[in-house]
Amino acid sequence: MIELIYLLAEILSVVICILNICDRKIKINVNLLILLITDVVYIMSINRGVIKKGLVPCICCFIVLYALLELRYKLIDTICICITSFIIIAALQMIIFFPASPLYYFFNEDIFVLFINGVICVLMITTKRLSIYKKLNYLCKVKELKVSLCVGAVVILTGYHLYLIKAENTVRVDSYITCLVLIVITMYLILRWQKTNNEVLLKERQIEVIRKCKSSFEKLIDIARKNQHDLNNHIIAITGMHNSIDTYEELVNEQKKYIGEINSRSKINKVLLGINEPILAGYLFSKLSHIKKFGIEIDHRLCVSSSKIDYISIFDLNEIVGILLDNAVDAVKFDFEINKKVYLDIEETASRLKVCVANPSKYLKEERILELFKSGKSTKGENRGLGLSKIKDYQEHYGFDIFVENKQVESKNWIYFTIIVFKH
Repeated sequence: MIELIYLLAEILSVVICILNICDRKIKINVNLLILLITDVVYIMSINRGVIKKGLVPCICCFIVLYALLELRYKLIDTICICITSFIIIAALQMIIFFPASPLYYFFNEDIFVLFINGVICVLMITTKRLSIYKKLNYLCKVKELKVSLCVGAVVILTGYHLYLIKAENTVRVDSYITCLVLIVITMYLILRWQKTNNEVLLKERQIEVIRKCKSSFEKLIDIARKNQHDLNNHIIAITGMHNSIDTYEELVNEQKKYIGEINSRSKINKVLLGINEPILAGYLFSKLSHIKKFGIEIDHRLCVSSSKIDYISIFDLNEIVGILLDNAVDAVKFDFEINKKVYLDIEETASRLKVCVANPSKYLKEERILELFKSGKSTKGENRGLGLSKIKDYQEHYGFDIFVENKQVESKNWIYFTIIVFKH
């Protein structure tokens, strides 16, 4: 009977510690009563030999289930808090054991253990307001610590039950169920770990794109200031033309010519007028400005009305457009037999987004086009087709359509890469 009482005192200590860490009030409710009744039945079954005494640690699983029902936290968070509480109670038992050891000579072992667990239970109740619990709560939310604690606990418990199975040379139902639960938890932790790694990689890519866009926005500010200065000069030049031109017809022609030259020079600036999505606009402005430095003529038609694209990651969209533009630039940059031209068309409608990039190219057969989307394949040599293979990966993720076709433009063959992203 005393053994049952000190085990219940230990369980209560763990439960109170869990509630302290989560800043919850200590109260008797249905969940706590179910936990205590389950533990009493389990301990009595052990005392009567129905369940082996070595399986007492299985009570920890009952406490985790109680915490899940009571706290309503995620599984990994709950396990981390429970493990922290088990460690705290075990540490306190060791600390109190030495100063209380003289009592061992006056009382039997069961009463001595009951005293230690009773003192710990009182400590848990009276120290609820200590700031140490808030710090522990913060530590339990750190992803790396959560995963490490949970994996460590699962490994220890799984090893313990496998040892019992090996030692007895038989498989008990309770050990089998416990091991099965631990294996499921292990698989869950692995999946969570993989998801966390993917989230970290995605954040790193987003940060890199944001840095590039920040540089683009800084350039936009500089260009806006320069354009304001140039605008004043152009207005003065146009309004003063009549002073040096004699006939009206000649004046009109010279003004048209001058204005046409201004429009040609500010062609890339029109990116800002055709795209409302700021991150995409900044990225394209920077990209097209860079391409123009190679002496490549860029003809573009841009129409994106959404101020925020959410049906595809804007960072992935930037990368897709960048890959297509890089491939087109590589195809014409060093070829002196063709005009250095690249065509870009981005059009958004109510149902889909179209991205089309084209450049002059020799005629490509269907089998050659399919090879381009394989890793390492390219029309410009080995290891130059990694970009298109990555677009193929994005296609599997988002389910968009890819079309590649040859078209005759002014008696020359052009290769068109078109991507259609449907809104969901």
